[in-house]
Amino acid sequence: MSRTERVGTGPTDETFESVYDALETERRRTEAERRAFDAFADRVADVQPSGARRGSDPDRGGTAAASAIAAPEPTFVSAPSAAASPLEAVRTAYEETVMSLPFYEDEYGDTYDESLREEFGPDVAAALTQRSAFGPPVKRVLLAKAEEARSERKLLLESCERERESIEDAAAALLPVAEGLRSLEAIGFDAAEPSALDAYGARLSALRDTCERVAAARQATIREHRATYGRATDTLDLCEYLYQPLPSTFPVLNACGALTRRIKDCEGRIELAFDPERSA
Repeated sequence: MSRTERVGTGPTDETFESVYDALETERRRTEAERRAFDAFADRVADVQPSGARRGSDPDRGGTAAASAIAAPEPTFVSAPSAAASPLEAVRTAYEETVMSLPFYEDEYGDTYDESLREEFGPDVAAALTQRSAFGPPVKRVLLAKAEEARSERKLLLESCERERESIEDAAAALLPVAEGLRSLEAIGFDAAEPSALDAYGARLSALRDTCERVAAARQATIREHRATYGRATDTLDLCEYLYQPLPSTFPVLNACGALTRRIKDCEGRIELAFDPERSA
């Protein structure tokens, strides 16, 4: 892991608010990227391949890749003039849609060539930057790759929604655990009767069971993300990708671990209250 995880003492409302904020930021950016690739594909569909007569483009609206792309919302600049070469038109379209997003520089900070390689692969990048012609085969592949990029964003949006539901379930379970544990930690066990100590121990055991249940559910969700989500880089899985700005890339598991440690400490105090001589 590229950074040190902060252990913390357990979840608070602010803990989960920071998680929700990170998810919402990613959702907004991903939706903007999805629309940008829609707009880019729409612009590319209008580009005449090199050497083609106007009105005779066999790929204009005719391929499965092109027809699968929905028309974007009118939030991007208009198409370039007909005087631009096909490759210039494609570059302008990409720069004025995908690379014009307000967060693009901070999020990616790459060049046109680098972005093409990252999104569409080295072959398409080379075809768009190292050749002098934009033929029908390149156009077909580019439209298909643009659809793949759009689909990846759609998958990430779905993953963000599932992740938020999982976080909400965890918050509903763990925040009461944290509140109940604070109450138990404030008790002076040394003065308690054995029957009361038994009751406190049972409450702690129930809190521990809740932490274990939430941790197991989160681990299942993380495994599901890893099995279904393919956009993350080679070094980051989905949670690491989503929660890079936070103290922990696995905030729920971190909270479960912190609460469990506090529960164990409290249980140790109860054991000492039953047998004070053990502390000597």
